[in-house]
Amino acid sequence: THHVGAFWASSIGLPNSCLVALSGGMDSTLLLEVCANLGRVHGFNVRAIHVDHGTQKKQAMIEANLQKLCDENQVELTVVRTELSLMASNFEATARNLRLKLIDNNSKPDEVIAYGHHIDDSFEWSLMQKLRSSQVMSTLGIPLINGKKVRPFMCLTRAQIESIHYKLGLWHFED
Repeated sequence: THHVGAFWASSIGLPNSCLVALSGGMDSTLLLEVCANLGRVHGFNVRAIHVDHGTQKKQAMIEANLQKLCDENQVELTVVRTELSLMASNFEATARNLRLKLIDNNSKPDEVIAYGHHIDDSFEWSLMQKLRSSQVMSTLGIPLINGKKVRPFMCLTRAQIESIHYKLGLWHFED
């Protein structure tokens, strides 16, 4: 929490209010824990949002665990429901675009939206962009801040997140 808080404060400044995009995966569940701790220490409000695409058979179990995690951290959880067919054309991109729109629509004007992207995600994104384009700008990685979207884990690797997650004994869901 201290490391992420120091990175966040020095790079983009800590927020007045934060909405955590909570998928239930390892990155986002740890992000919720860190943001909730930072909110208590620095006096900013933290909420969480989870998007149910209607495609998970274990959705009730996922939501129950997310609610428990939010309750333990004294964080309000909003669940937004939508229907998306697993047969949708380019399912991942369609789901991501819909999820981003729903999260943005449910954010408050003064909230930043925190995502659990980390250094490895940025590197992977850069490689994918490099394969699609010959322009240098396409290889610079996922931005730390993009409008209301912030990525406070850009100071951590996936391995660091996994290690911290397991040491804390947090629940997560692998899709």
